[in-house]
Amino acid sequence: MNFSVTEIQNYERCRRMAVYSSRNARALTPIFSPLHLSVGTIFHRAQQLWITDPSKDLNFHVLDASAESQELTIQNYTKNVGVPPSSVELLTLHEAIDMALSMAANYYTKYKYPLPPEYTLVAAEQKIAVPIPGTPHHLTGRLDGLIRHHTGRLDVLERKTYKSRPNLKGLQTNFQFLAYMWLLQQLNLTDKMPAVAYDGAWRRTEPPKGRTFDDLFLRITITRSQNELDEFGVYLPQIATEMFELYSNPAKAFPNRQWRGCFDCQYDPLCMAQSRGEHDNFNALVASTYTVRPDDLEIEDEEEAA
Repeated sequence: MNFSVTEIQNYERCRRMAVYSSRNARALTPIFSPLHLSVGTIFHRAQQLWITDPSKDLNFHVLDASAESQELTIQNYTKNVGVPPSSVELLTLHEAIDMALSMAANYYTKYKYPLPPEYTLVAAEQKIAVPIPGTPHHLTGRLDGLIRHHTGRLDVLERKTYKSRPNLKGLQTNFQFLAYMWLLQQLNLTDKMPAVAYDGAWRRTEPPKGRTFDDLFLRITITRSQNELDEFGVYLPQIATEMFELYSNPAKAFPNRQWRGCFDCQYDPLCMAQSRGEHDNFNALVASTYTVRPDDLEIEDEEEAA
C-alpha cells in the first residue's frame, strides 16, 4: 500500500479524517473548498505553471489556474447534484480568485522570478515513492519542486500560504518537511544532506498595520539533523503498519476531537452525522457536498497558525 506524507499527517491527527480523505479508503474531498484552501490551491497551481514557463507573467498563470479550479468545481457539483452551482455558491471561489490575483501581483513585485538566484530547477511537482523498511508498503510524496543549490545539493522546494506568519521553531520541527527530506535522501542522488527551501506567502492583499510589504513573504532554508532523519525512518514502519490495519477495518476509525475543536476539518459534518448514527444524513452529505478525489489531487494542510 502507498501512504502519502499528507495522509500520514491526517492519520496522526484523526483516524476518522484519514479514512474519509485517503485514497486507500473513501477518498472524499469537498466540492466547495473553504476560502483559505481555495486560495492556496490556485496560488500553488499558478506557481507550478510559472516555474515551468517563467516567460509569462505570474498573474497570467493565476488566471489559468483560476479557470481550471472553477471548471472542476462546476463539473463536480453538476455531477453530484444534477444542476450547475449558482453564483452565490461560487462566491467563495471567486473571492479566492481575487485574493490569489492580489497575492500574485505582490509576489511578482517582490521576487520577479520563481526561484531564488542560488537555485536551478530540476523538476516541478516531482513525485517520489520509496519502500518503507521492513514492510511491503511505500511512502510517497509530491514535492512542489526538486531544485539544485549552487553547491550541488538537491533540495525540496516547498510553497505554503498562511493565515499568520509562521514561527521559525514550528518550521524547523514540521513533520512534512522532515518526511520530504527523508524521502529525498533515500534516493541516494547525492551525499549532501537535503534541505527544504521554504517559500511562504501571507494570504493578504496588503500588510497589516505595523508590518511592511516584505513581511508578506518568507523565504528561508530549513535543515534537519541526520539523527532526526534516522529517527523518522525508525518510526515510519510502525505508523504504516497501523494505517494498513485501520484501512483493513475502517469501522475502528475513532474520531479525535481536539481541545481546540474541529473548526478547520473539512469532514466535521460527516463525522458528526456518523457519531450520531444519522445514516441518511451521512449519505445525503456525501452525495451533495463531497466528491471523489481526482488521482492528481493532494489535499494540502495549509498553515493556519503561527
